[in-house]
Amino acid sequence: MALCKCREPSAERAIWRNLNQESTFTGIVKVPVDGSSVLKKLDNPDAGLDGPGHEMTNVEFLSQMAMYDGSEERRVQQPIECEDYTSRNLCVDDVVFWDAHFEEERPYDVHWFPFDEHGKPLVRADDEVAVKAIGHSTRGQLASMERFWAHVVSVTPCGIVTAVPMATLYWQDVTPDTPIYFPVTAVMGSRHGAYWM
Repeated sequence: MALCKCREPSAERAIWRNLNQESTFTGIVKVPVDGSSVLKKLDNPDAGLDGPGHEMTNVEFLSQMAMYDGSEERRVQQPIECEDYTSRNLCVDDVVFWDAHFEEERPYDVHWFPFDEHGKPLVRADDEVAVKAIGHSTRGQLASMERFWAHVVSVTPCGIVTAVPMATLYWQDVTPDTPIYFPVTAVMGSRHGAYWM
């Protein structure tokens, strides 16, 4: 981890890590508070170190740090192959799955395709996201797509989501206590969590 070189001890300090061999701002700022410091995840890493954000939990911080170069061996998240929604196309089964999750309530904070054309994630820690995994058969049967909801633990500024499934997956060896990661473009929809207020 590299901190910005700043001589003023009361200033915010940006945390940088290498990603694909390039020094990358993580969107995390170390902020001094009453002789100590807290880690703040910025809502918009391009808007300056003093911009709005939320105080990170240790779990969010460590899960995001595991996605950078040099952390592969300590990474507990496993990759999962998912449908890509950059085309913003949904099939009828996607919509039926979405509606079934919210059959008792219709929240106003549900968003389709929470990413923009520039690749910036519009997903934050504590969100619920709907994704569609590409199934791989372990039972000698033909595999198929599998839709599921996951609770987001962290998101890198480049759009890598770490999450835990909210149900056991049938076609992959993934349970609700298995951390997984996938690109934000695999998210068909999201429901905002605590850090959008």
